[in-house]
Amino acid sequence: MQLDCARPAASFGRARPVRAAEQSLGRHTLRATAEPSGSRALGALLGALVLSALPAGAGAQAADSAAAAERQGIDPDLAYRLVRTESNFNPRARSRAGALGLTQLMPGTARWLEPRMTTAERIMDPDANLAVGLRYLRQLLDKYDDLRLALLAYNRGEGAVDRDLRRGRDPENGYSRHVLGTGPGRYAGDGRRRVD
Repeated sequence: MQLDCARPAASFGRARPVRAAEQSLGRHTLRATAEPSGSRALGALLGALVLSALPAGAGAQAADSAAAAERQGIDPDLAYRLVRTESNFNPRARSRAGALGLTQLMPGTARWLEPRMTTAERIMDPDANLAVGLRYLRQLLDKYDDLRLALLAYNRGEGAVDRDLRRGRDPENGYSRHVLGTGPGRYAGDGRRRVD
């Protein structure tokens, strides 16, 4: 296994089957390679290194997002990208539109998905926010069976995406590209957790 931390950052992504992985860490890129049989060890190594490079306090949020993703059947890599895009791992994040917490749940959506989510404090509880936000993403993946559309519905709302689709319009607003990335670091999965 080799580590190369002296190169400029490119982007996060999986390179080829599982022989190599790369993680952007600020100004540096971490690159690790292993034989296919070592893919779990590679994932654990990258995970530990990525968590150590996050801003103070964000490592726990990233680890929690991976665990919540596993419980909801979501690929932890996608959950990481979603939470990074939505809140940059800040559990107290508030948008101008009123979205709250790590997964930026709107209060009405949070209550619709989980009736006990009645206060801003409850919605911003990291564990509850991750559980509900990632469950909602899983529901959208099941409904649309298309990762891009599921992400757009997560961001814009199901009604807006459905309306654009009925009218023959592309509902893209740039959000899915922001979460999934572009170029060689683009997320290549379908959003669902992989079973080894």
